[in-house]
Amino acid sequence: MKCNTSQIRDRLYKKALESICRYRIAAIGIDYRGTVISIANNQPRNLYKGGGIHAEQRVMHKSPRSLKKIIILRVGEGGEIRPIDPCSKCAEKAAELGVKIESVAA
Repeated sequence: MKCNTSQIRDRLYKKALESICRYRIAAIGIDYRGTVISIANNQPRNLYKGGGIHAEQRVMHKSPRSLKKIIILRVGEGGEIRPIDPCSKCAEKAAELGVKIESVAA
């Protein structure tokens, strides 16, 4: 399904609110036609030792090879959209796959 910018922002916001992590983050995967092919939020891996599974990692893992762009969004404790950049590991993996990562600006 193709989405415009406001629809993508709304879908990401709702998905991020589903996260139980301290930093609520969602990512959406888009293919070369501009069609949404995957959406995910971050999830805790180990509640006692920290370090969860990033939303962009989940999108890259469950998306087909047609993935071309990932858009990420972070929601703060007060429900506001916060700035975010992908971590170095996610950025490196995306570069290997030829995927561009963008963030939703506040």
